[in-house]
Amino acid sequence: MSFQSVLKGGTFAVTTEIGPSKGTNVDELMTVAELLRGKVDAVNVTDQQSSVMRLGSLTFSHLLSEAGLEPVFQLTCRDRNRIALQSDLLSASVLGVRNVLAITGDLPQLGDHPQAKPVYDLDSVQLLAAIGKLNSGFDMNGNALKGKTDFFPGAVVNPGANTEVSLKLQLLKMEKKIAAGARFFQTQAVFDPEKFCGFMKKTEGLGAPILAGIIPLKNARMARFMNENVAGVNVPETLIKKMTEAKDKTQTGIEIAADLIRQLKDICQGVHIMPIGWEAKVPEILALAGLADTQQRYEKRIKVLIVDDHAVVRDGIRAILALQKDIQVVGEAADGKAAVELAVKFVPDVVLMDIVMPVMDGLEATREIRRSCGATKVLVLTQFDDRENIRASRDAGAIGFVPKAAASSRLLTGIRAVAVGGDFVSSPVP
Repeated sequence: MSFQSVLKGGTFAVTTEIGPSKGTNVDELMTVAELLRGKVDAVNVTDQQSSVMRLGSLTFSHLLSEAGLEPVFQLTCRDRNRIALQSDLLSASVLGVRNVLAITGDLPQLGDHPQAKPVYDLDSVQLLAAIGKLNSGFDMNGNALKGKTDFFPGAVVNPGANTEVSLKLQLLKMEKKIAAGARFFQTQAVFDPEKFCGFMKKTEGLGAPILAGIIPLKNARMARFMNENVAGVNVPETLIKKMTEAKDKTQTGIEIAADLIRQLKDICQGVHIMPIGWEAKVPEILALAGLADTQQRYEKRIKVLIVDDHAVVRDGIRAILALQKDIQVVGEAADGKAAVELAVKFVPDVVLMDIVMPVMDGLEATREIRRSCGATKVLVLTQFDDRENIRASRDAGAIGFVPKAAASSRLLTGIRAVAVGGDFVSSPVP
């Protein structure tokens, strides 16, 4: 399945990246690439990352493609004018490369050739627009091509803005990039899932899938360096302390990365792992995060939140759902208020909602969930199966209704029906 198909189908996507070597020997990198086969959906190939001169990203993208991995060709505006950028894009298309990440690029002064002159003839938004023109069969000046490209273009965004003004600027840039043709986004490193969740809420309606950036921590010094020198990155003190006190810092860094991925799985559409020399450890990180291989992720499961104030009922439902290969329980709540909080956190496909509960009843919780999580569907599961409760449930925003007296098969049918947006009302079956 192609990277584009993964995102289009709604499967949680996983990408990582490899920095080409500073030299012509690629044996070690190709060995690492082989370890990633079947573990990730695509591999970014960085373009003179941090302004350090290396083997070209297009050449290594082609090598990955020949080896059976899907590359994401990173293309910076720093080193080429518009003629060279368009030419490299045509070359990439002829070589079978389809995914392109358009980025502006770091200043040359930061790299190993600080005397180099930057080009920046285009910025990343203009580069995305140029890709769109090539896809439609024309160059930037409107000249017709003999054969058009078919790129899947992406862009980057920094969700860690420290002020409201800088966050609005990032969102404005996202909108401009989407208007110019960006079809997906990869973010700067995320270390605070709760804060990132707030960012994701502000992007609702933009329509482009977002892959959260993951950088495995190697030690506390690395975390502090990023906090002080990398814009938009904030490693919480709790994680710095954890790395400081860890006896096995490598394993702890891997575990932190895996835990972040687990927390992010229900917030965004994928993750982009930036291993910075730990490329060979990516499979271990994914295994700990429950994303051992691509085939498991391609088998899409319905995420369900169970809400009932009786633990024995929740346990029984969970046991039934655990036997279903296409259903995954993402959480449980004993009252409506907790249900709303978990729905916002996990964004389940379906909420199984009881009506009579403490703190907040199921009808009010349904209204709140429908307001806060538009894509989440609510299936009411209650002992009160009269027409009045069915009507009240529908008025609150539920699209399914199953009495607790119904057989488990009816509950499963109801979950699968409402997960795809269908109405479902079951009569009680002994």
